[in-house]
Amino acid sequence: MATKQTRRQPARALRSQGGIPSTSHSGAASPFLTKDPAAAHAHFLPQVQAIPADSVRRISVDPSLARHNVEVGVTSFASIQAEVVKVLPACPVAQYLELPTLALGLMFASDQIVEKASDGEIHRRLAECGKLRSPTLRMLEIFADPEVGLADPDVVRAIRAGTGGMDKARDAVNIAAYFRKLGPSIAGKHPFTDEQIAALSEVGQWLIPQLTPPEAVVGPLPTDPKAIERDRFWTLLWTRYDQLRGAVAAVRGLNALDDLVPSLGTRVAAARKAKTEPAAGPGVPPDAAASAPAPAAK
Repeated sequence: MATKQTRRQPARALRSQGGIPSTSHSGAASPFLTKDPAAAHAHFLPQVQAIPADSVRRISVDPSLARHNVEVGVTSFASIQAEVVKVLPACPVAQYLELPTLALGLMFASDQIVEKASDGEIHRRLAECGKLRSPTLRMLEIFADPEVGLADPDVVRAIRAGTGGMDKARDAVNIAAYFRKLGPSIAGKHPFTDEQIAALSEVGQWLIPQLTPPEAVVGPLPTDPKAIERDRFWTLLWTRYDQLRGAVAAVRGLNALDDLVPSLGTRVAAARKAKTEPAAGPGVPPDAAASAPAPAAK
């Protein structure tokens, strides 16, 4: 029986590809999970640096789209994890569960490459940054009030000081970092989710190089170390996610694979989520919102 089960196992779900190291036992380690992009990047950096140069793949998908699809795929995997482990006891479960963290590290690596965005995109991100910066900074000021005493007033005053777009971007990164540092002491005492704090940090990190004076910005060359590092992150993500897809296919079959674990570049997952979880606008019945076509991918 064991022999028959082994024949069902797709090789990609169990082995390393292209010389890329892979943990071979499902219980060998706990997954590394974080919402901090810098921490995700630092954790996986030694692993991506170990990838042989001739195994590196050039990134072909927008990192944010890849991250979304990874989260959809890992959520599906978690719901059938017991089935997968029963069929593929040697699959690296921890590596599958930490794929969203790896995708976050890829986004951080991509943000280190300064490719000048359009003025419209910069203004849009500044507005997005301001929407979260303002209430989170006010919340820190409440925590720093002597009557509350949960935050250091000097730290909060330093964040508040300054004006302009660059200051706003740096504030976003510093606010998110301080929220994480305060951690348990403020847990349950503010309305912001971990996802909102992570989003604030991400938009700030994206804006900082975009707002740096043009003479200080050098576009990436094909040999730019930052671009190579990004591609190494992409290679590790692509390889492990491909292994995850192979594991799920072994249990649920190829016909169900794309619905459960979408490929990294597909935009179907976003449309499917919008259709499954419709947000009916004013005067629009829920069933009408559910049947509305998803917007075309840009």
